[in-house]
Amino acid sequence: MCMMLGRVLHLILTPDDPMYKVVFKMLFVKPELNLETVPMMQRLFYSSNLQNKSERAWLLQLMIDGLRDKHDFYIYNQQSHVFKTLLSFFNTYVCDRKIQGMIIQLLEKVIMLPGATLKLLQTHSLLSWIEGQVMTSSLNEELLARLCNLTELLAKSASLSMKSLADEEARQILDQLAAVRSTVKK
Repeated sequence: MCMMLGRVLHLILTPDDPMYKVVFKMLFVKPELNLETVPMMQRLFYSSNLQNKSERAWLLQLMIDGLRDKHDFYIYNQQSHVFKTLLSFFNTYVCDRKIQGMIIQLLEKVIMLPGATLKLLQTHSLLSWIEGQVMTSSLNEELLARLCNLTELLAKSASLSMKSLADEEARQILDQLAAVRSTVKK
């Protein structure tokens, strides 16, 4: 939230920025700002403006920079449904390589947060999603390498987080992770 306010303050000083008009138009629609959601998520992400790609990129960069702790993760995950939205958007025809890279970058950052890895694995089936991207997408080598790196980060983070799970559940997740890692490396 602080990151968003900082970016808005920066926009005040740069009225020639393409995001100036868009952001201020959205901010002045309501008399208050909800601090428990990702501001402007729905309006910027699903914008029909001609510059919608730059709006999505601006919002994603804001989310990447603003993700700092598990409270931010809670807001992204529970309140704003960011991961549900981004994972389903990743393989659409309107999602370009730049946005795909930013989505992977956000996932890499999330995985570094304690407890977030298991939530992504259990709630959003992140391993199945990665495997699906590798099997069906026409990703370039750079994005495939980043997905491979993402599975390595998941393996490290998941093994540290497994202590809180029952042995059978932990074994199932680790087995699925091993299968996805072998698929990604092919």
